[in-house]
Parts: sequence; C-alpha cells; structure tokens
Amino acid sequence: MRGHYAQAVAGYRALVGRPPTVDGRIAVLSGLFGALLLQGEINEAEQFARAIAPQCRGVSEYVHSMFVLRLALLLGRRERLEDAARLLGYGTRWHERTGWRLDDEDRRFLNETEGLLAEKLPAARRAALNLEGKSLSEDGVLALVPRPTR
Repeated sequence: MRGHYAQAVAGYRALVGRPPTVDGRIAVLSGLFGALLLQGEINEAEQFARAIAPQCRGVSEYVHSMFVLRLALLLGRRERLEDAARLLGYGTRWHERTGWRLDDEDRRFLNETEGLLAEKLPAARRAALNLEGKSLSEDGVLALVPRPTR
C-alpha cells in the first residue's frame, strides 16, 4: 500500500472483526473507509461504503455521523456535490444538538468536503442543501450510498 495513509489503513484492517459491539465495529470500519478515501483508494473506499451502510442501522448517532462525514467526502469526490452537501447537514446535526465537538479526524473530513463544495457550489445553495440534509432520515442517508456500477 502506498502513500501517507498506508499505516492507518493497515492499522484499521488489523482491527476489523475485533470490537465486540456494533458501534465499535462500525467505528473501525468507518475509520478504514476514511483512511482508504484519504489514501486515494476511491474505488475500494466506495466498496467499503456499500458494505458498511446496511450495518449502520440503529448504531449510535455519534458513530453514524462518523460514517456519514466520510460518505460526504466520497460523494463530493464522485461529483455528487448536492448529495455531499446534504450529508454534511445530516452528519453534523448530532454535534450541533448535543454540543459535542467534532474530533480532529471527523473535522478533517468535514473541512475537506466543505472546501470541495465551496469551489463548485454557490454558498446559498450549499446552505439550503445542508439544511435539507438535517431533516434526512436514516433511510434517506443510506439511499445516498453509491450503487454498484455495471
């Protein structure tokens, strides 16, 4: 594995299957998903997103937000900009409601996605999509996960 995130990818791969709770497992899988994405392994990251998504039902909002912030960056990199903007709204609503700060890793995904969107979508449109995303249901979020291409 090449690049700056190779060690993170390897570390997360070693943890897969170890956490005894669903939240722990999804947190590890989301970490691997994010490390692959930052490593530039977009296709493998997308496969992980598809594999993780069905397991995200019913996990804590904090863990769900971890997955969603990474998914937003994936969609942004796939030029699904409006869906990415919606996911940022959904992904940050728990933090806004509880006052819980984003950790450095989650903040990185948020900032990178916001930067990508700022280059390509007008601020008013981003704000409207972000607000729309705050009202998405769990099913609405999972419907945005990329489908396999034929």
